[in-house]
Amino acid sequence: MSATLKVTEKYRGEVFDLEEVVQRSSGCSLFFTLNEEYLVFEGKDGEVNQCSMRSIRYIHDLENQLKTLRKIAELGL
Repeated sequence: MSATLKVTEKYRGEVFDLEEVVQRSSGCSLFFTLNEEYLVFEGKDGEVNQCSMRSIRYIHDLENQLKTLRKIAELGL
């Protein structure tokens, strides 16, 4: 299974405006919901998989965590 996600905010690295997420055999089962927002981390190999995704509605203290990611990106870390 795969899905194409529209990237609305980038924090680090070269990220396309659209990213494909591929489901491979893993213990991470995440079902996509249309019009849902996700926080996605890309691996060093450039692959995005469902283990690296979190629906933002389930992230505790989301605003502070996003603020931290923006600061890290601003500093170039």
